[in-house]
Amino acid sequence: DEPSEGLAPVLAADLAGVLRDLADDGLAILLAEQHLSLALGTADQVHVLHNGTMVLSQRITEFTSGDGQRQLRVVLGTGVSG
Repeated sequence: DEPSEGLAPVLAADLAGVLRDLADDGLAILLAEQHLSLALGTADQVHVLHNGTMVLSQRITEFTSGDGQRQLRVVLGTGVSG
């Protein structure tokens, strides 16, 4: 849960590399992280919970290349639909 909390940016980047290496070796990792850049750099899939309900579930490639981030802002009420 929030493994990068309180870490200096260089250490958070090192942590992201370690997590990505572990995932590349076949280890499944459940990462709860608020730093989106770290999460996007290490994850294969994104699942977003809001008030206990899954509001978004996509492969990272869909989330970053499609409109996943816009959808997320709409669902969380921080953007406009349409």
